[in-house]
Amino acid sequence: MVDDPAHCMGLLHHPLGIAQRGDKEPDSFLQGDVHPLDHPLVVGLGRGLDQGIEAVRDLLNAILFPKMDTILSKRLYKHAKSQLQEVLQAKGISAPDYVVVGETGPDHDRQFTVKAVISGTDAATGTGKSKQLAQEAAAAAVLEDEENLKLLLGNK
Repeated sequence: MVDDPAHCMGLLHHPLGIAQRGDKEPDSFLQGDVHPLDHPLVVGLGRGLDQGIEAVRDLLNAILFPKMDTILSKRLYKHAKSQLQEVLQAKGISAPDYVVVGETGPDHDRQFTVKAVISGTDAATGTGKSKQLAQEAAAAAVLEDEENLKLLLGNK
């Protein structure tokens, strides 16, 4: 079963809001080839519904609920782009611009590199199989580099 709390929160909601069975790219939380709707936790919840509410409760008690403190403290229920925008807005800074700085690989397996630009300053870069996933990775990189983030926020 899944141990990572980000999996627990990310399975039911694709980070780009486009979860469909035909999606080719994996959910960024899964970091693999398993589509969120085919993930064991989601399948288990579906099977649990057939077995009654107790089976669902047992599954959630075993996997999700023990991770709630971590999920809430690290705000794993929000995506990095949303978190970064909230941090910047709280300081009166405009949302970052995301600029594609590279594309590699064949058409069927593209890799995009995007930089996050905050107030005209290159803040971080990220890569992903789509521009949106690369933007998410760049935003996460900004949030993870606390020293740089403090500099970007200045005295605001």
